Amino acid sequence: NHAGISTILTDLPREFLNEAASLNSGVRFLSGGLGMFLGGIVMQKSFILGFSVAAVLLAALLLFSKRLTKAIA
Repeated sequence: NHAGISTILTDLPREFLNEAASLNSGVRFLSGGLGMFLGGIVMQKSFILGFSVAAVLLAALLLFSKRLTKAIA
């Protein structure tokens, strides 16, 4: 998730922090726009489908966040 990635990026050497911050902002902007676009399409199809997709994606985020933190630690 974003908080974990931000923490990893702040551990980079000082000469890379500006580039890491720019990359972080760009990724957040693109993923937010893509999420709004796809979320709008799914919610137009079915309100219940939209919440079901959101629940599955949140569960996947929880699983992948644990794996990512174990791999980095």
